[in-house]
Amino acid sequence: MTATQQNPSADMLRDGIHKANALAALLQEELALLTAGDLDSFEALQSRKAEILESLSALVPTLSGEVPIEEGSDVDATVALIDDINEVLATCRDAHLKNAILI
Repeated sequence: MTATQQNPSADMLRDGIHKANALAALLQEELALLTAGDLDSFEALQSRKAEILESLSALVPTLSGEVPIEEGSDVDATVALIDDINEVLATCRDAHLKNAILI
């Protein structure tokens, strides 16, 4: 396992769920702006979305199962956090596709 593929800490995963939820909220805001035809405000959101996506990308090896979860006392909590993040990100994927159709 390389240094970039280490297991994230519980704090990193909790931060990941917050960022995933922030992304979901941002995508809802995008939808509202697209529906209203406010492309200037839509464009202004893109840098915030890119920042969130960049920070979430650090979790991809763990979320995809590429990096196995280390055994320990918090395995169940870690698995639950990973499942929660993946669920929110699946919702984000669907919202992104919906927004892309509107564009």
